[in-house]
Amino acid sequence: MLDCYRVLDVTDRRGLFCGKLLADLGADVIRVDAFEDELAQAGRPETLAEDERLVWQVFNANRRRVTGPATPADRDAWLRDLVSGCDVLVESGTAQRFGLDHDAVSKLNPGIVYVSVSPFGQEDSETDPAVTDLTLQAASGSLILAGDADRAPLATRGLSPWTFAGAAAATGAVIALMHRARSGEGQRVDVSAQEAAAIAGGGALVPGITGFGESFVRQGNALPTAGGHPVPVIWPARDGYVSLTIGFDGPMLGFLRKLFEWLSEAGHGDAESESLDWPAYIARLREGSDELGPVTRLVDRVAAFLASRSKRELFEEAVARGVLLVPVATLADALESEQFEARGVWRALPVDGREVRVPGPFVQVTDGGRRAKQPETAPAPGAPALDGVRILDFSWVMAAPYSTRVLADFGADIVKVESLTRPDLLRFLPPFLDAPMPDNGVNYHNINAGKRSIALDLGTEEARKVVIDLLDWADAVLESFSPRAMKAWGLDYANLARVKPDLVMVSSCLFGHTGPLAKVPGYGTMGAAVAGLVAPTGWPDQGPTGPWGPYTDFTAPWLTACALLGALERQRRTGQGAYIDFAQAESALQFLAPSIAEFGLTGQPLAPDGNASPHMSPHGVFPTMGDDDWIAVAVRDDRDWHALCEAAADPALARLADLDDSHRIERRAEVEAAVAAWTANHEADRLERRLQAAGVPAHRIAQAAHAREETRFRARGHFVDAPHAEFGPLTIESTALRLSGTPGGPRTAGPRLGQHTEEALRGILGYSDARMRELRAAGAIPGTGG
Repeated sequence: MLDCYRVLDVTDRRGLFCGKLLADLGADVIRVDAFEDELAQAGRPETLAEDERLVWQVFNANRRRVTGPATPADRDAWLRDLVSGCDVLVESGTAQRFGLDHDAVSKLNPGIVYVSVSPFGQEDSETDPAVTDLTLQAASGSLILAGDADRAPLATRGLSPWTFAGAAAATGAVIALMHRARSGEGQRVDVSAQEAAAIAGGGALVPGITGFGESFVRQGNALPTAGGHPVPVIWPARDGYVSLTIGFDGPMLGFLRKLFEWLSEAGHGDAESESLDWPAYIARLREGSDELGPVTRLVDRVAAFLASRSKRELFEEAVARGVLLVPVATLADALESEQFEARGVWRALPVDGREVRVPGPFVQVTDGGRRAKQPETAPAPGAPALDGVRILDFSWVMAAPYSTRVLADFGADIVKVESLTRPDLLRFLPPFLDAPMPDNGVNYHNINAGKRSIALDLGTEEARKVVIDLLDWADAVLESFSPRAMKAWGLDYANLARVKPDLVMVSSCLFGHTGPLAKVPGYGTMGAAVAGLVAPTGWPDQGPTGPWGPYTDFTAPWLTACALLGALERQRRTGQGAYIDFAQAESALQFLAPSIAEFGLTGQPLAPDGNASPHMSPHGVFPTMGDDDWIAVAVRDDRDWHALCEAAADPALARLADLDDSHRIERRAEVEAAVAAWTANHEADRLERRLQAAGVPAHRIAQAAHAREETRFRARGHFVDAPHAEFGPLTIESTALRLSGTPGGPRTAGPRLGQHTEEALRGILGYSDARMRELRAAGAIPGTGG
């Protein structure tokens, strides 16, 4: 889709994922051989570890390698010619060493899109502290969410904040290219890995910052689905673990009833639970009731039932019954998955004379029809990058809606189509701005900022006619229902493309629209379990805790946005439509690709090991003074260790100061106990400053109580106040992208249900008073006009 664009990639491992995604979309991504050794050797010794080497090999596999002249003088001239012919340059704090800083490149090629990936953005990048994956997760606020309340927070094993930053960078590059196509203007795309990883927390910091509701707290392998009280998501089975998601009200009630039927037939039923008015009961819990008996009894019965059966037995029956249960897969299980095999996920990658299987391109595109290319007009002065892009958005919950939030931040007109009978589930998830009403969900407003909402009852023929009329206005359609839904309404791609041949349509669901699991409904908790994300995160003496929340809802959005934008750019350029069948579970495999390759080479699975690193010690999250206040510390080598011991001036650490890398890893428990004893007597923020000044990667664990005032979040304006008609300014997250020529960000908080029905149908479609009355009479739109 981006086959007309050339990208020069001079990143180190921090930015490689960006070029990988752009190459997957068809761009000609170039790596210069002469730079490779210098880039690989430029970091600390840990960059040469096996897992780091695999990052290079896996994420570089789809690039074009070029060899420049041997002499420096000839190489400089050749490089200037290369840059002059490129559309995009991607760097990660690496460009200056090759004379490719932003000022020099933009003078040489004013139309270039210059993408910079860095730990904290370009505001003051020269003073950035040393970082590792662990300390970046700490800085983002995502680390505080996972783990048990009585233990240290847990980093998500197998994932790097740099992959989130790379995904954001690729998306930003396409946004900037689309603007350049109309304006002729190049610009800089500035990506903060801290912000990208923060957004991967699913907005979990926002409730505590707004003051509406409490901050999320670590609850082990549970989620607060019972009116704020935890209910397990990960459960022991007879031969391993399964993920079972239980909800008690709204759209989750139907799945609960199916679970009750199953329990009853298996002899684990309970008449009192089956007859309970669960929505009313959950409402009482939200209002402060301590009547936990029904939840406790249900959890006990479910646990006993699941423990008596195998993972396969449970999964097969759950699929047949429509219960939200999947096995907790290892990487070996993921590689053997019939679903992933049926969808052609895997590719062979040569590594050290062997072949290992890794995920192939992150998106598979079916070419659509064509229409004559529409004439383009230059954007108005000051117009946002995606001004004029129009999306009809049928998505709900988190994974797909956040992808259109990204587009809305940069000026796309997103019309969110919601069902009158089954509104977006996210509207019903706490915390709430006030009473638990559909327009009051804090996370709903964060994820749907800047959009318009129309309410239609798609069960009526008249409402479906409205959608067909809107097709002429829309450039693209995004939906995230199960494969049955759009087809049942006659609104699937095959039918819509007959009306609009050049339509771009993305269907985003848990497992995709093909394969044996295509019709299985589910949420990101299940996608994370099936993809192998849950099993590695936890403590050695416990079962898996898994990452916090529905994690494929956090890996999918940037990839969905990037694919959608790539298709829209081709549509703009050629008049050709496209259909993209996007499987959210597969997005996690892209992020896990280096770990999957390592497993293929070594046969050693990622296993729950707390925050330990095989290459660094100490490497963990340590207590500090204060309530649940922690600091992440990662010692990369002997130099860091000596600096830490000198900064600490602690007798217990001084006795260990002569330990080298290998001996610190061998004596990890002793070393980390000494570090923990020292940090426990210091305030986290002061300790952070002391260690960072010594050059040791360290960061206080960001959480809602202080995240808004955290130095680099504040410098970037990560938390912003967005207008809302009823509640006034609401604090939500901004974007991880900063575009120098066309800055983006949320314009409003999320819309009320059907807020723009009247405005859109009259303004976009020109419907008359008579037509609006017909629609109301047919029950297609709200009776009051929205």
